[in-house]
Amino acid sequence: MKRAIQRLISDPLSLKLINGDYIEGDTIVVTWDGTSMTFTRIPAQVPVPVSRDRKESGIFVMTKNAIKTVLLLGGLTGLLLAGGELIGGRQGLFIGLAISILTSGVSYFFAEKIALATYSAQPVTETRTPTRTAASRPWSATSRTA
Repeated sequence: MKRAIQRLISDPLSLKLINGDYIEGDTIVVTWDGTSMTFTRIPAQVPVPVSRDRKESGIFVMTKNAIKTVLLLGGLTGLLLAGGELIGGRQGLFIGLAISILTSGVSYFFAEKIALATYSAQPVTETRTPTRTAASRPWSATSRTA
């Protein structure tokens, strides 16, 4: 049932959202005519200005996850600096700073590789999962990373 809902409603609706067929505040009515789903857009009563460029809109939005990440990395940096100074004085402080910069850089540039290695992820090939790769082919053809 879940896969049928995803295939018949979620996937086509997601593509229409990505293509910009609907905007924020629209109501989408889904009807079934016996053979296929039909999506009908009821426009929002008041248009909502949406700016994809945060600089253009004049506001800076920071999500909860971004705040938690800043606090975590700031705390770890402070811990390394304090520990370095306690152990080695001024020279230890600089060593702590170097370790902090190194770990932050490795985390930033290699986060996806670390996450995939943690879960022992394997590449999906057509010989291993032919139905999944066939189903994803329309999206991979339009993807910039494919």
